[in-house]
Amino acid sequence: MNFNPNYKYIGLDFETTGLDFTKDEPIQIGIVEIDPTGKIINEFSSLLKPTKDLSELKTIVWFITGINIEDIAKAPTPQDILPNIKQFFTENTVLIGHNIKFDLAFLHKFFPDLSYAESIDTFPLAQGVIHYQPSYALEVLVPGENAHNALQDTRNALILFQKVIERLELLQTKYPILSHFTSNPNFSLSKYLSNLSNPSNLSIKDIPKLNKIMWANTQPQPNEKTLSTSELENQKRYYLGNLNLKSFLERIIPNKKIILAFSNLQKLNIAKSMLNSMGIKNLGFLKDDQMIDYQKFENFLNKSTYTNEEIMFICKYYSHLEQGLGLLDLNTKSDYQIYHYIKNKKEKTRYPIVLATHQGLFSYVQDEINEYQDYETLFFDAERRYKSYNLFLSRPWDMYYTLNFIETLLYRQSLDAQTQNQRSNVPNPNVLESFYNSFQIFIGQLFMESKQLFTGNNADRIQSNPITTDSTFYKTNLLWKQIKESFPTLENEIEKSDFIIIKKQFDHIETLLNTVINIEKKMMNEDMYFVYSEHTKYTSWSEFIEIFPSNIYFFSNSDKTAINLFPDLQPQQSIKTTKIWLYDRILTYIQSNIPTHEPNSSNLSNPSNLSKSFFIASTRKEESKQIFETLYKNNLHNHYTIVAENITWWAGKNIFKLKNNNPKIIIGGYAFLLSIYAECISLDEIIIFNIRGNNEQSILNDIQWYANK
Repeated sequence: MNFNPNYKYIGLDFETTGLDFTKDEPIQIGIVEIDPTGKIINEFSSLLKPTKDLSELKTIVWFITGINIEDIAKAPTPQDILPNIKQFFTENTVLIGHNIKFDLAFLHKFFPDLSYAESIDTFPLAQGVIHYQPSYALEVLVPGENAHNALQDTRNALILFQKVIERLELLQTKYPILSHFTSNPNFSLSKYLSNLSNPSNLSIKDIPKLNKIMWANTQPQPNEKTLSTSELENQKRYYLGNLNLKSFLERIIPNKKIILAFSNLQKLNIAKSMLNSMGIKNLGFLKDDQMIDYQKFENFLNKSTYTNEEIMFICKYYSHLEQGLGLLDLNTKSDYQIYHYIKNKKEKTRYPIVLATHQGLFSYVQDEINEYQDYETLFFDAERRYKSYNLFLSRPWDMYYTLNFIETLLYRQSLDAQTQNQRSNVPNPNVLESFYNSFQIFIGQLFMESKQLFTGNNADRIQSNPITTDSTFYKTNLLWKQIKESFPTLENEIEKSDFIIIKKQFDHIETLLNTVINIEKKMMNEDMYFVYSEHTKYTSWSEFIEIFPSNIYFFSNSDKTAINLFPDLQPQQSIKTTKIWLYDRILTYIQSNIPTHEPNSSNLSNPSNLSKSFFIASTRKEESKQIFETLYKNNLHNHYTIVAENITWWAGKNIFKLKNNNPKIIIGGYAFLLSIYAECISLDEIIIFNIRGNNEQSILNDIQWYANK
């Protein structure tokens, strides 16, 4: 492997006091130079002293970076080290890093005089050729010690870069056609790859197809414990609390043509994990089954020009092909736009068992086309139907979702033109683009006028009268009137199925603008935006069950007033739960569970000597942070792997960190606990800290019923 020798290759990473470059500062820099063969030839690393009061820095900084306050207090400033790092930055320097935009923001702010030629971000490159990762964090992609040390992270980013290059060159060797795309000057890595020779006027045909795995019918045969749906009465509620979920699934899955609906995605994933462990692989879901129209894909590959993102998608396809993966790992906006163009909308697959969330089920039964309309539905978590159905009725809506869909249609229209598949009945190809621009202006005005309602208060959510009758939204209403007038012109511009989708979205927006509305303030990249929903509705049981056209049976693990399906069974506790309301008592309780014969070393080299893994159920972020800091300051991190939801890392990285045999302390809310169950991460005890309120008992019941035991 040899890179283009005309460039100087430099890895760069900062450790910082936080994630906001406008407020935070670097506390460590790492720079590594490699030669065109990938060999390290020079390195530099230094701690950096920030200007802010060091006492303001939180324990979490020390936990994640391993840097302590005493060392930073003695460190040089960015200006002090400038003479040491100038040598790395020249007009032909290529900066390489993972999520490099973050590091460049700090580089430009604190070292504004340094220059470079280009930058390469390993994050999107990894998404292109490394698939189905729990997280694309650097320490997940390149595991090892000393993660979040700037120098080591820089080395790891360069390792990842070389891994990506090697992977692409392997794919080019196995599929020479790929060089036709990777040699394209629009591809971000074309300057650095050893491209194979390939005719530039190549016509691509007979694309090798992904080997989509269709599982055999793996359903178990009925036995004496099987519960037949014929024994159940339509629209009746049943109590399952004497049996855990896994045992109930074993009794119900010999039935065919059934939909299992759960109140959230975490519970669905728990059921999926349990069914897979039973050997049940042929599961369906109430969403589009990924199918590719290879004629459209061939048209796409035979275009005359390509963007970097399109070439990365092509690399992703061949990478899946090489690894024998049957479904594309779509994880970028561009991925979804391209797939929307090449997907096969006609082919459908029916599965004997289908999993769904309540929200997915509610949407599905209202669709005109429903290939599972003859299936029986098992509706779990019946006691939560008020919350889930009312949420469905209020239907929170993010206007950017609609804008992105219109943008996807614009992209599709562009591909139609490029592949010479533009339909002859399209009178004006600029209609959709004009509509997109109008809708973009509408969103900007709507957000601007929504922002006025939050002026002078700290609320994150407010209730407003209908926007169409509110003078605050005068300009918004004028723009919306114009959009409604131009909307019918779209019908001849886009495919019928796409028009149906966008019409549903615009009908929903119209409803939102004409009703009492909840407006929720959110932040995205330091910009404020808003999500809108109808005021919460309450529906009677009789109104609720009318939405279901076929046989449906309701199940609860907490409602003992329902029909008890298994009255002869005694309820069993799946996992120990303990209620502790004070921070210091949590610390004392966990410390009392550390065996006195613990290892001499401070690491986890002998985890078998430690007895328990704990989940501390804490739903308030500030209280969770205080628990975390209490545990850390008392050196519990020397005995346990400790993670805190949305505090130590994000969900995917936290899950990755927990997949080891070490004893653990996990701090998080109810949904995060369910995610832990779904990933089959072993727990010994749940400490209930602050799950209080009306749902406390049903949550405690869920903890037992969904536990992987």
